[in-house]
Amino acid sequence: MKNKKVMKKTVSEGRPAPGYSYQANGTKVPDEQIQERLMELISSDGFAYGYRKLTVCLRREYQLQINKKKVYRLCKKLDNPAPTTTETCCVSTKTGS
Repeated sequence: MKNKKVMKKTVSEGRPAPGYSYQANGTKVPDEQIQERLMELISSDGFAYGYRKLTVCLRREYQLQINKKKVYRLCKKLDNPAPTTTETCCVSTKTGS
């Protein structure tokens, strides 16, 4: 067998996030501005918004071309937890035997 040298990777794997998104007209919007808009959307209503609903709001209100996965990453960075759903227990009762 031949001796093969194995080199370890010194950089992290994967591609880094670019740090911006685009609007519908093609202008760049930095992530900091998107985070500010996310905080406005979260604090504006009394409703709990998850990352998917926030993505739809960003697309509609600010005409951003943004992916739900990026909104999820930004929400994680802001320490905005996903809304919790409460389970309801349904008990069926039968009347008359």
